[in-house]
Amino acid sequence: MTNSRIKLLQTPLGLLVILFCFSILSGCTIPLNYTPGAYEQPVAAQPVELVVADKRPYVVNGKETIAFIGHVRGGYGNPWAYTTQDKVPLAKRMDADLTQELMTLGFAAGAPGATRKLNVEINDFNFDGYKGGKFWYEINVTVSDASNAVLAEQTIKEKHLIRSHFGKGALYGILEQVPVLYNELIRKMVRENPKILETLKHSGK
Repeated sequence: MTNSRIKLLQTPLGLLVILFCFSILSGCTIPLNYTPGAYEQPVAAQPVELVVADKRPYVVNGKETIAFIGHVRGGYGNPWAYTTQDKVPLAKRMDADLTQELMTLGFAAGAPGATRKLNVEINDFNFDGYKGGKFWYEINVTVSDASNAVLAEQTIKEKHLIRSHFGKGALYGILEQVPVLYNELIRKMVRENPKILETLKHSGK
């Protein structure tokens, strides 16, 4: 490779090209892996049933796949669809991460005899990157008892602007920031959601 090409790849434009080529070769995916942090006051292994459902209209109608998480647009505004890593369904990815989170909080996720059910409906989860970028979601979280009566309900709805850094482009910002915002979302469902957390703790036994 010539010195001029090396210098080009070291520029913000070159970095964007590298990121774009990487995304194409990897099938346009972004990893959404959650690592739960320590929790100081875990509950006493109360059984909780977890159900995560993808209710996004554009997924339900078949326009996008169940692994779809957003778009990044090319120079002419043409969209490239991005999915979860390994094209795991978003609901399955979120279910696995929430299971880890519940276990860290002390709950026995998936254990038999649960008197509390945590229902998570993904009503929206999407990003769009072009010259700038945005990431938004709407998640409905409910806690119900064994008879399916709703005991607590919370809608988590947010929109985040994705800013590029030092002229690196929207793709760089999305690759960098969306996984971080996803981790924050997982924590907001139970750990940082007093209404949902306290209802799950009171099992009624």
